Amino acid sequence: MDSVLHQSNGFARYFGVSSALGVALLGLTVGIVLGVIVAAASPLYTIAGLVALAGLVFLFADVCNGFLAFIGVATLLPFAVIPVAIGPVKLTLVDVCLSVSLLIILLRPLADRRERLRSTGVDLPVFLFIAVCIAAFILGTAYQTTSSDARLFLKMLNSILIFFTVINGVRDRKTLERLLLCLVAGGVGAAIIGIVLYYMPHGLATELLAALGPFGYPRTNILQFIAGTKTQRAIGTSIDPNILGATLMMCGSVALGLLFLPRPRVYQLALLGSLGVMFAALLLTYSRGSLFGFLAGAAVVATLRYRRLWLLAILFAVALPLVPELAQNAFVSHIQSGLLVQDQAAAMRLGEYKDAFRLIQQYPWFGVGFGQAPDVDLYVGVSSIYLLLAEQTGLVGLAIWLWAIGTIVYRGARRGLVAHDEAATLAVSCLAALISALVGGIFDHHFVDMRFPHVVGLVWLIAGLQMVGLFLGKESSSETRLESAPS
Repeated sequence: MDSVLHQSNGFARYFGVSSALGVALLGLTVGIVLGVIVAAASPLYTIAGLVALAGLVFLFADVCNGFLAFIGVATLLPFAVIPVAIGPVKLTLVDVCLSVSLLIILLRPLADRRERLRSTGVDLPVFLFIAVCIAAFILGTAYQTTSSDARLFLKMLNSILIFFTVINGVRDRKTLERLLLCLVAGGVGAAIIGIVLYYMPHGLATELLAALGPFGYPRTNILQFIAGTKTQRAIGTSIDPNILGATLMMCGSVALGLLFLPRPRVYQLALLGSLGVMFAALLLTYSRGSLFGFLAGAAVVATLRYRRLWLLAILFAVALPLVPELAQNAFVSHIQSGLLVQDQAAAMRLGEYKDAFRLIQQYPWFGVGFGQAPDVDLYVGVSSIYLLLAEQTGLVGLAIWLWAIGTIVYRGARRGLVAHDEAATLAVSCLAALISALVGGIFDHHFVDMRFPHVVGLVWLIAGLQMVGLFLGKESSSETRLESAPS
């Protein structure tokens, strides 16, 4: 509440209005709005309005509350929309969390002129990528881009901008660690929901998920199975098993990195248990790309923090063909069939790759934008973030995106190799999650797909948190050098 009053007083001083008058006007406005709602609407709408008002107060109280809310929504209710439409549009909870956080950061310099936006060191490539996306979108309007595509495109840009919002909103190590722990908690929640729904009778699981229909979720054809089989895949409230797998993969990589912070044993045991739950749910998704991504994230942690993990990996690799129970596991068989292109999903993915290369060859530089393909024998859509970016923004956009992400990864890896302080370990946890997304993205498209802004937002949130960890580590090193310098 103190932060709310402080920000309110700052705005009041800026606009030349006393804080008492500002609070009185705010109270009067809220009272009028609630009076109208109570008079004109049912008690249900009144309760919903009060909940929404409380949620907005929570979001505006502190910019980090917006990050916490976004993590919770992205992991537990990623597709939830607000039932009340604003004109022809229904905002999603992800939209609200991202927009409010960005608004607070942009208004901070107005409330306090001492506030300055923090430079990331990778501003140029990120802004260039956004500019190329906008150019590709404008050029793509000639290919029958719809209003729905325009809204999704704006959502995607909003998800990318969380990178700058996080860097300017998170200023201390405790907040950074708290947000990473919330990522782990969100992943555990998503995993538990996925496991429970997976083992429920199909009818009951479908009925429960269909109950989310008023919030934008599908009502029919909800459960997912491996193509051409009756093997069910865990979906949770992510609806798509690959999206759930991507969420668990990134959150699990963060949890693995946090294990190596110098914390009490209870803390580490809780993280280990969380990791076990998320890994179990990840296996139930049968998402091969997410498993490979998680293993890549684990390799980052093993290399930069605990090389004995490599010994465990080698022992498991040796035991796999020797233990029949492991070798004949359904997930292992699923991986083998994918690598040998022996199942329907793998064959379809291979066909997508061929079609994507055809499109890129015809529109190599700036792609075809974010709408429909210009030719009837071509289509936009492929299970690979690299090919999808090349389709939509061309090789130019892909190169700039790789420049931006590659710089972030390089800085994280370099710091992780030379520093072992807490801030560096937090940054390594983020780096592991980011690498997992880059490897998982070889086989999946959600991490850059505008139809899944919450996954795009999670990637850029983690990238921003990694940069915050690097900043904090450098500041700590500078203070240590100053303290040790002779007076």
